[in-house]
Amino acid sequence: MQTSRSAAGPSHIAGRTNHLNIHEAEAPLVKGTWVVDPTLKIPEEILKPVIHPELKTVPWNLCLTLLKGYLDAKILVVNGGEKPVRAVMRFQGTTGCSVHLDKAKDAFIWAEVNGSGSTVLYLPRSFKGPLFSNHPRFTGKLIFSAGVEENLTVFSEKSFSASGDSQYFIGKLEGTGYTKWQTWDGDNLIARTDKESTMTIMYEDELVEEPARS
Repeated sequence: MQTSRSAAGPSHIAGRTNHLNIHEAEAPLVKGTWVVDPTLKIPEEILKPVIHPELKTVPWNLCLTLLKGYLDAKILVVNGGEKPVRAVMRFQGTTGCSVHLDKAKDAFIWAEVNGSGSTVLYLPRSFKGPLFSNHPRFTGKLIFSAGVEENLTVFSEKSFSASGDSQYFIGKLEGTGYTKWQTWDGDNLIARTDKESTMTIMYEDELVEEPARS
């Protein structure tokens, strides 16, 4: 018997990809696993990269966008080369998101997660980098698990209506040399929801069973 989640929309299975852009205007649910390899060379005649607006010359490695649905994604960033790589990714679900991020050795994550509705983000323990959020902790809309709280440095906290984001660092800050995201080559996370929705961030090994969605 199919569950209500698997029956509600398209599902995708694992397979190496790079510069993939999935834009769903009507699907109520997209659920799947994607393996992102930033070293994978795909001819532009087949799949032309889209350039990140702030990173200027850096293309997106993965974009998953739902205009009317819930995104349930599991992501593994792998490194098919010999030098460290970073995957630049964007996720959006207009009725919420559940995004699981994992990475191989010598691979880094740059992720933007945007959700309307409850959004849950799972990080690998190896994640080490800044977090920017339009919610602070003190409103109860940005929620960290106990494990993430233990590894959290607070740079600034601002209310939803204030200009700019609340800023944090997840992982041990000492020894990283981090000063600003513009010169940072490691992990980076931007997590935003609408005014009434919550953003929960936890480690993958703190996973709790989420209720099925109809």
